[in-house]
Amino acid sequence: PRVYALWQAPFVRQKLAPFLAHNRLDTMRRVLDVGCGPGTNAALFLDKEYLGIDLDAGYVAEAQERFGPRFRVGDAAHLDVADFGAVDCLFVNSLTHHLDDAALDRLLSRTDLVSDDGRLHLIDLHLPDRGIERRLALADRGEHPRPLADLRERIERYWVVDLAEPFTLRFAAVDLWAMVYFRATPGR
Repeated sequence: PRVYALWQAPFVRQKLAPFLAHNRLDTMRRVLDVGCGPGTNAALFLDKEYLGIDLDAGYVAEAQERFGPRFRVGDAAHLDVADFGAVDCLFVNSLTHHLDDAALDRLLSRTDLVSDDGRLHLIDLHLPDRGIERRLALADRGEHPRPLADLRERIERYWVVDLAEPFTLRFAAVDLWAMVYFRATPGR
């Protein structure tokens, strides 16, 4: 978990920039952070009712050590969070490329997780046609990077996208990963 946190540290602010630019955190009350890792996003939501879920028990233990008992081990494709209740922010950051199509569909179909005024906030890499961004997406330990159009189509099976903002993670003026931020409401 600590190696992952160090590796991600230079990119956390860049990943969150579109989410922060288009949303007011002060209006969010309840957050479910699916694929929370070692508490990567938890500091954003310290004053919220928050639950972080991750499949990796080591990540969850690290997050609990840093931020308290607001985390649990769980499978994104089979979320068991009924005891937490509906949320107004379903936050999914850098997870979809780790899920095969069936698991991603199961997660995205869970529009019941959000309240009537709730939204999905999804940030992830996508698979461009060429370049270093494509090579890095294919080299990632996530085995399921998807082209942008394919990722959007999967989301739109269950959600109504009101914002899609592609962006690039950069280091030392070099484009590294092609990313996208989606904000969506349930397509109930």
